[in-house]
Formats: sequence, C-alpha cells, structure tokens
Amino acid sequence: MPGRYESPLLPTVAGQTVYTVNHGRGTPPRWVRWVLVNMTTDLAYIPGDELEVAFYPSSVPGCGGIWSNAAQIGLSLDNDLTQPDYAKKDGTGGGVITLKNWKLKAYADF
Repeated sequence: MPGRYESPLLPTVAGQTVYTVNHGRGTPPRWVRWVLVNMTTDLAYIPGDELEVAFYPSSVPGCGGIWSNAAQIGLSLDNDLTQPDYAKKDGTGGGVITLKNWKLKAYADF
C-alpha cells in the first residue's frame, strides 16, 4: 500500500529505550524518519516545531538506531539522553533541550 505513514505522538523521550510503532502496511517502508516535536517554547521553538532525531549522535555518541520491517518502525536509544544539544531556532546560539518538553514522532514512506 503506497503512501505516507505518520505516527501518533509518543511519550516523553527517555534514554535507554526502544520506541516501536505498528504501521500496519504489511511491507517494509522505503524510508523512516524520527523527529522530536516541541510541546512548549524550548530554545525559541514553538509548539509543533520538529527536530530530526538524527542530530542526537552529534551531542550524544552511540544513540542507537532506526529500523523497520513489514509491521513496525522503531527507534533504539542506547544512552541516557540528558544533554541533547541543538541550535536555537532564532539563530542566537545553541543549548540543551529539555526532553520533557518534546515528544517523539515517526514518519515513513511506502
């Protein structure tokens, strides 16, 4: 079944966790993308802004991996992600995001 899948928002991000969502398509996706979705105004972002999870390795080595199969897509976080460093949206530098202010979301294309 071609098309795009968008997961519901997942609970607050935590390290050393495996996040899995069932996509229900019966075939592996061509690509998978995981993002953090802002729920507040953390680092000058507004609610709904998204940051790529792929940026984690730049501040926290060995973050885990992104995987998929015919039934699920997943994200494995190996570390305790207490210091994820991102650029501020307004371009005034960077900072550590407050993880409790963000949720996880997955996208996939079939």
